[in-house]
Amino acid sequence: MNISMHKKFIFIFSILALILFFSIIALHEKEQNTLINQPGYTLAENQKYKEEILQHHQLDVNNKASIILQEIERSRQNSRNILSTIITENGPNSIEAKSYFDQFLELENKNLEVVCQLIDQHGWLGPDRIGAQNNYTLFTTIQNSDLTTQNKYLSIMEDAVKKGNLNAELYAILVDRKSIIEHGVQIFGTLSSVDLINKARTISTVVDKININQRRVEIGLSPIEI
Repeated sequence: MNISMHKKFIFIFSILALILFFSIIALHEKEQNTLINQPGYTLAENQKYKEEILQHHQLDVNNKASIILQEIERSRQNSRNILSTIITENGPNSIEAKSYFDQFLELENKNLEVVCQLIDQHGWLGPDRIGAQNNYTLFTTIQNSDLTTQNKYLSIMEDAVKKGNLNAELYAILVDRKSIIEHGVQIFGTLSSVDLINKARTISTVVDKININQRRVEIGLSPIEI
C-alpha cells in the first residue's frame, strides 16, 4: 500500500469513526428523553407526571418540617420544665432563674428564626400536611413572637384559616391579644374574665360591637352569645 492510499484509508476510517460517535450520542439522548417527547404522550399524562413530582416534593417538605417542629416542641417543653424546677428550688427572682430565663429566650428566638424560614419557603403548613400538634407548634411560635413578626404573618395566617389550615379560634385569640396591646380593643371578643363570686363572664372592650358576630362568622367562629 503506497502512502497516498494509506492517507485515504485513514481519512475514510476517521469519517466512519465520527459518524459512529455521533450516532451513539444521538441514541443515548433519545433514550434519556422523557415520556413527554414520545409519540402518543397526552396532556393528561403530562399533568399526572407533574402532580406526582409535586406530591413527592410536598411529602419530603412535610416530613422535614414535621421533624423540625417536633424538635422545637421537645426542646421548648424540656426548657420549661428546667425553668420550673429552678424557680421552685430558688424562687422566681433568683439569679439562677433569671440566668436560665435568658437562655430560654435565646432558644425561643432561634426557634422563631427556623419557623419563619419554614413559612417563607413553604407557606403555612396545615394539619393535613404536618399533623395537628406540629401545626399548633407552628402557631404558638408565631404567637409568642414580637408584634412585628406577628404583623408580618397575620395575612398568611388569615388565609390559612379560610383554607382550613389553622384553627379559627387560635387565630382570633392572637388577633385580639395583638389588638388589645396596640389599640386597647378586641376584634372578635375572645378575651374575657370571670367573676369568681357570681361566675359572670365579662368581655373587655370590643370595637364595633354591633358587627362582632359578622366578623366572627366570616372566619368560622360561632356567634358571641354561644
